[in-house]
Amino acid sequence: MQVAALDIGSNSFNLLIANTTDSNFKQIARVKQKVQLGAGLDADNNLSQQAIERGMACLRDFLPILNKHGVGKLYCAATNALRLANNRKEFIYAAETLLMQPIEIISGEREAQYIYQAVQHEFNFSETGLVIDIGGGSTEFAFGSGATVLADNCYSVQAGCVSYSNHYFADGKIYPENMSAAVVSCRHELESIGQSFKTAKAKHILGTSGSVQSIAIVLQEVLGSDVSLITLTDLETLMVRLTDIGDVSATRFQSLDENRLKILPAGVCILTAIMRYLEIQQLTVAQAALCEGLLLSHSNN
Repeated sequence: MQVAALDIGSNSFNLLIANTTDSNFKQIARVKQKVQLGAGLDADNNLSQQAIERGMACLRDFLPILNKHGVGKLYCAATNALRLANNRKEFIYAAETLLMQPIEIISGEREAQYIYQAVQHEFNFSETGLVIDIGGGSTEFAFGSGATVLADNCYSVQAGCVSYSNHYFADGKIYPENMSAAVVSCRHELESIGQSFKTAKAKHILGTSGSVQSIAIVLQEVLGSDVSLITLTDLETLMVRLTDIGDVSATRFQSLDENRLKILPAGVCILTAIMRYLEIQQLTVAQAALCEGLLLSHSNN
């Protein structure tokens, strides 16, 4: 049966269509659209009508794709922007009416579990693993052993590439001062997870989703780095390069589009803070994320 998973994220909406078999799936199509739902949250955590309409327009674009592939079941998960939004019910009602499918607003810890499942399946490691996912509004962490991950080892912190970009880089300027402020802020968020991941010393450390993947692509373009790895040394070199450039509009990285370039400094600051705080010298870049985790979870049930 052809099924699909929809990740209603704070930065992008991701749709994955696949054929499923027992405990596995084969990708048929993948569509990603930048919506920046999280950018529509005001100071009181209410989504603007413009943000709601951007989200609904994206879902309307997805409908013909779902119909084209004859999708029999759609699994929908919404993340940080809708976790925070006081008027989330307005969006959820409109989206569920359009899609004719239920949408679950998952906790950050549950999101981390799904992502860990996906990345562990991609790399099939049997030893301990730490998976990090930098999203638009939050960053998720999950620690496990092989295919086993427990909710007690999953964390979500309020540090995302869209929210940090709006707060620290709203005018597009990149100074040592606002880069440093973003790193310090993220470090304070990380203190909420304590020392657990520092002492765990995972055999495999992996990062996934758009920010991590974009940073790896830029590092390859600028430094000739291996696109499947990110080292702390290379990341700190990129921080210096960005401050030397001084303005997001002046960045000329050919490998990223304009929308992704706008949130690159924020993503770099968040990942730098994480790697410094958790004493990570190198991480592996994964491709699988929440959509794959949703499909794996439901194919196993």
